[in-house]
Amino acid sequence: MPVLTGGMGPLRSSYCGRAAQTRPEDRRHGFHVIKINAITVPADSGDELAKRFAARAGAVDDQPGFEGFELLKPTDDRTTWLVITRWRDEESFEAWVNSPGVRPRPPR
Repeated sequence: MPVLTGGMGPLRSSYCGRAAQTRPEDRRHGFHVIKINAITVPADSGDELAKRFAARAGAVDDQPGFEGFELLKPTDDRTTWLVITRWRDEESFEAWVNSPGVRPRPPR
């Protein structure tokens, strides 16, 4: 069973989600920058979170360096959902984070 490690220790891979397609022009890179955000969602709000992400599908697709997105929901009783994005490089990710229209993030 694969293990994702995070600030709270290992997260066993009991998540499911639909992988976004990686664009053919982005497959030429030998590595990606992967950003994972863990979001705690009240047990009765998961469907709403999925709807909100679905409504914004494609919003970041044209951002230079963006290569893919996944929203993973827990398949057990946990309430932590994972948002995974893949980027060509750190500079592409930072350019998106600092672009107009992206909500301010807490300091890293």
